[in-house]
Amino acid sequence: MKRTLADKLVELNKKRGKGKDKAHGKGLAQTNVRGGILAGLGLAVAVACLTISGAFDSPSEIITPEVLSPTPVVDTLTMDEALDSAPEAEKHKARKKGLKASVKEKIQALPSAVRIGVVLPMYAAGMLLTKVLGAFFTTVMAPVLAMVLKWVVFALVVFLAIGLLIKAIFPDIPFSKIFTLKNFLYVLLAVVVLALLDKAMPLVFSDYRKWADVFKFTAGLLIVILSVVPVSVHFIKKSRDKKAMQTM
Repeated sequence: MKRTLADKLVELNKKRGKGKDKAHGKGLAQTNVRGGILAGLGLAVAVACLTISGAFDSPSEIITPEVLSPTPVVDTLTMDEALDSAPEAEKHKARKKGLKASVKEKIQALPSAVRIGVVLPMYAAGMLLTKVLGAFFTTVMAPVLAMVLKWVVFALVVFLAIGLLIKAIFPDIPFSKIFTLKNFLYVLLAVVVLALLDKAMPLVFSDYRKWADVFKFTAGLLIVILSVVPVSVHFIKKSRDKKAMQTM
């Protein structure tokens, strides 16, 4: 059968659509590559700024570097031998100091125009970035990490109480079957729900903070009971079935 003009137009539009899709896909891929390159360059510049700000104690050392006196030659231990004989803490400190001095020396060897026009703005950016990151960690990250650590410790205490109670009731059960990652994740999930309730309760009860410790203790005890009872029922039933099989 001969194709009509309408069929040819439909086929032509489909080909154009496929071509547009391919071009769009290539455009997205190029955009992603460019974004990755820009992100990498930004990270490299940020690291360089932080390195420069950490190597210099003040901007005056960049503008007018001090003239270093020649180091006297002493026929004693070499640097490697001294590091080998020093304690680990002193080794780390010496290496860190040597890296800082090396960066400082290489930058001070640059022409003054480069130091003032390039290095000095990078030093200022590094100092600003250090203050911003420090403030962010102090005001945001530190409280969040402290809260997370508190609830993780709470989950560990509850998990330990569950394990020891099950071991006391069923001494024949090995610890390897009690203290498993799967069981801890169950307890951690329950503690996460408890943490969310702890944050939501002040919105419902204005005097909740007075009873927060009682609520947490009661909730932790409830988690222990709800965890131990099903396990106890399971092992009691399993023990009865085993005895019944032996008597048959």
